[in-house]
Amino acid sequence: MQTFKDSIQVKVDSNKLKFVLGQNKLVWNSAPEDGNINRPVEIPKDFDHNSVYGLYQQGKNYISFKDYVLAEEKLNACLKLDPNYAPALSALASLQIRKLDYKAAVISAKKALAIDTYDPAANYFYALANFHLGNTIDAKDGFDIAAASVEFRSPAYTALSKIYLAENDLPKAVEYAEKSLIYNQYNIEGLQVLAVLYRLQNNSDKANSVLKTITKLDPLNHFADFEKYLSNNSNDSKNAFVAAIQNEMPEQTFLELGIWYNNLSRKEEALKVFSIAEPSAEIIYWKAFLENKPVDVSKIKPGTSFPFRNETAEILKFLIKTNAQYQLKYHLGLIEWNRNSISEAKDLFSQCSTKPNDPAFYGAKASLFKNDASIVLASLQQAIKLDPQGWRYHKMLAEHYIAQKQFDKALTTAESFYKKHQDNYLIGMLYAKSLLLNKKYREADSFLTKLQILPFEGATAGRQLYHEAKLMQALAEIKNKQYKKALQFIADAKLFPENLGVGKPYDENIDERLENWLDYQCYSSLGNKEMASKSLEKIVAFKPVVDNTVMNFLPANQLVSAWAIEKTSSAQEAEKWIKTQADLYPTNKIVQWTLLSYTKKQSNILSEDEKDGEVRIIEKL
Repeated sequence: MQTFKDSIQVKVDSNKLKFVLGQNKLVWNSAPEDGNINRPVEIPKDFDHNSVYGLYQQGKNYISFKDYVLAEEKLNACLKLDPNYAPALSALASLQIRKLDYKAAVISAKKALAIDTYDPAANYFYALANFHLGNTIDAKDGFDIAAASVEFRSPAYTALSKIYLAENDLPKAVEYAEKSLIYNQYNIEGLQVLAVLYRLQNNSDKANSVLKTITKLDPLNHFADFEKYLSNNSNDSKNAFVAAIQNEMPEQTFLELGIWYNNLSRKEEALKVFSIAEPSAEIIYWKAFLENKPVDVSKIKPGTSFPFRNETAEILKFLIKTNAQYQLKYHLGLIEWNRNSISEAKDLFSQCSTKPNDPAFYGAKASLFKNDASIVLASLQQAIKLDPQGWRYHKMLAEHYIAQKQFDKALTTAESFYKKHQDNYLIGMLYAKSLLLNKKYREADSFLTKLQILPFEGATAGRQLYHEAKLMQALAEIKNKQYKKALQFIADAKLFPENLGVGKPYDENIDERLENWLDYQCYSSLGNKEMASKSLEKIVAFKPVVDNTVMNFLPANQLVSAWAIEKTSSAQEAEKWIKTQADLYPTNKIVQWTLLSYTKKQSNILSEDEKDGEVRIIEKL
């Protein structure tokens, strides 16, 4: 395909052009107001984010963002203000189900139902939690009422179909599976259940028809291929099923499918799926569970399995009772950690003691016990002992030393590994950072001129290190009253060297307030009032904004703006401005630090690893 280019000459208002391709396949209107909508895009300024509804809305948003820790925090804060706020109780029940705390989920949902017995979400999560606890009568009751809501109708009917299938009530299971499709014809889950039901009823025509529908809706659906294998039971259909799984993590496809069958109480089919799969930790666990055999951990490769599914957690709890191998506790600990059940995760990791020979275990343990410096250090040292060439563990150890303000040890760790692995630019950046923290600014600058960093989305770290190295040298020259030399370092700091993997943004998105402040200091000392004044004007003219979650500013430079406003206007205006910025970004710790620093209040709210180069430079000012 080649691009086509042509032009016509017309005399018309350029804001009144309309281009239509085909039968409205592509429509373009040059009018600036075309397509404008009147939907509000800003929250009312007087909206109370810490009200009952405000906290609930934050919790719901964090669930959407998959930040379940913050979601739970906000929902609990909401319920602290109003323990009977039913929507928050329902949302909390959904999080408790995710954490495998089904009993707590039932309690939360029941409280919501006591307030509104027909609440769709409360009924659905009440039913789901009871289903996991084996309370099928309560599960049916909840799903039945949840199905009255359009939002939950299709999943509720699908869940009821699964329950009746597990009870071997096939006609009723078919009835509910078909109902689930009336309200959502694209319900793949319902179609899969229906295909299984028709196969069990020996209705091959209907089963094949459903499989064709699934394949049409979802061509990469492996369930359909497996069902064909179950029906044909031939090597060709088996090979076709396996050959179609071409993703980079085939284990997950087998797990997803096998666990799905197990959830329908179809253990025979589940075992068949797992028997075809290449052995891995989770596959081995599931086979041992379904066959009621001891776990054979000899085939588990270290560092290659990181379970996260609720269903795997349930079988691991069962298997641990009769299997003492550390791998089971380690992998269950990972799932509990993922569900934010931190105390349970720590307990499981601690039970493993020093038995594991998997460096990934010790790397994970260091992260889990991040607030216990002695455990972090011992764990990372053991990880490196088991895997001396594992760059991640050396990186974690150097970062641990930085967090502990042991900068000399961080430098030794990063330097020794980098010298043997000079193609690893991630360790190279950490080496540069360690040089800066050890105040070896010239060495860091020299090193960064040679370091080749591969560009990747959002990459800014390499240029930030370069920027810090240049400005720290500028500060040293200012201290020595070598202002012209300082100005050269400041000018260099504004550059974007290609080897550091960061492209230069548009000018309006470059925050040079700190450089301009240092320019101001140099020009003032040189007696160049005009250039000093222009430097201040540039700082005051900069407008820090957030566009679609992306900041055009460096948070620490808010303090620089306050200094410039004080110079050009008054201290009162400066304080007013920086307080406004702190109110706009209440969760940004560096912005809050700038306010505390300007108002001469205690400003040690930042830990060493939370400080960026701007903070470290400004601290020297």
